[in-house]
Amino acid sequence: MHASLYSKDEIDNRSLFSFCDYWTKTKLENGYRYELALLKKSHSAFADVIEPCLWYEIISEHLALGSSFQCLAKPQAINAVSVAEDDLAIALFIDSIANSDTAVSSAPIERHEECAWVNSLLSKEAIALEDIASLLRRDISAEFTEGRLICSCFQVREKSIITAIKAGDDSVQKLGAKLKCGTNCGSCRSELASLIKDHKSESKIAEKRTDDVIPVMQLEASL
Repeated sequence: MHASLYSKDEIDNRSLFSFCDYWTKTKLENGYRYELALLKKSHSAFADVIEPCLWYEIISEHLALGSSFQCLAKPQAINAVSVAEDDLAIALFIDSIANSDTAVSSAPIERHEECAWVNSLLSKEAIALEDIASLLRRDISAEFTEGRLICSCFQVREKSIITAIKAGDDSVQKLGAKLKCGTNCGSCRSELASLIKDHKSESKIAEKRTDDVIPVMQLEASL
């Protein structure tokens, strides 16, 4: 069985060995990431059958989190979140993926994007309810992957708008023609103009760099 545990504070090694057989630790910018592995029937804290919910209970007990944990159980998995004073303290994702009594769970699929997402949430002064819900679903929020929602009428987010601006759609009218943002109620047009102001210069710089390239044939001729 495998678990990914993200914590704002470092966890004592003795606590880790009290609820798992193997673990790795990675220091993040805003906390720590632990990958945990458990051998079936090998740990003294468990009965013959190990279920994700039982492992979750043992982990929460040893971390002294008690009722501060919110959890969502899925078939053969459980996700949990602990919030302390409105800040994200711990995010725990347990997967039951070991298939034999002696096998350690196989190495987890690298979740670089998930790690970056949780790390960003650990830095927030107050975590939003929407973020807690996304953690419990283990579903990276669209705000993290695609940016803030700018146009609610057509569900257009910040990153797609910035990409379009850098590609040359550097007016509210051009953005409307390409992405439809700002073409319905119009309430986002001022924010579109602000994004254009902030990122239009980046598009011009890229164009300037392209114009400054000396063709190879021209360079050879000059020599």
